[in-house]
Amino acid sequence: MTVGKAIYNILINDSDILSEVSTRIFPEIAPQGEVQPYVVYSVVSNSPTDTKEENGNVDQASIEVYCFHNKYSDA
Repeated sequence: MTVGKAIYNILINDSDILSEVSTRIFPEIAPQGEVQPYVVYSVVSNSPTDTKEENGNVDQASIEVYCFHNKYSDA
């Protein structure tokens, strides 16, 4: 699974996030005129690392998540 898909799955399956933004979760940029609240996520870096262990594939990733809402306290 790619990092972007993994982050999307984590966000969309979180009941607190889902109750606030529904399915308005976007990679990189939200569509112009999108209704708030919504979430935008971005994969800043992704460095796969192979190990000698049987199931030892390890990825190290940096992610940025932005929350947009009309009210700062709700974001």
